[in-house]
Amino acid sequence: MSTIQEILSEFGRKTGLGNLRLNEDGLCRLVFDGTLTVDVEKTSAGFVLHSVVGQIPGTNKSEFYEMLLDANGPEQVVGQTALGIDSNLNEVLLFQNFTDMTPTYAYFEKALDTFLGEIGKWKARLSGDWENFDDSTLPPKKESGDYKPAESVIKKEPAGDFDPSKLPPGMIKA
Repeated sequence: MSTIQEILSEFGRKTGLGNLRLNEDGLCRLVFDGTLTVDVEKTSAGFVLHSVVGQIPGTNKSEFYEMLLDANGPEQVVGQTALGIDSNLNEVLLFQNFTDMTPTYAYFEKALDTFLGEIGKWKARLSGDWENFDDSTLPPKKESGDYKPAESVIKKEPAGDFDPSKLPPGMIKA
């Protein structure tokens, strides 16, 4: 386990960026390929990654907000990411919380890579023309019975420890 400062230092060393550090406000900004910006921010319970992925449109806000809420559903969320807004700056942000945990560097590096992919996905999705919004471009809404838990919340038995006799009756079909 590492502190966020240790993780940033190692990331800077491995990427050739030098000794990255949090500033006096507990923030470190990382810019990838000149287009993807990730802010690493220390919180009282850990740290968070966040990035601006779009702007709140001037019109059709209810449809836009509905799409953002739908996007935070269990089948849409990747890892521990969530969308939010900063209404003062009129921005849509993507967050990933590392709350009450101190990840290893390897875990952080993998999570950051996934987060960067999500930033790219959301920037592309939110770059549409919300002034002339057409909801036919959105995927169909799921019915309430269509819910399946995200892969990350499904408990998996360790290899070799699975005991089919512990399954509820009717789970195994011959």
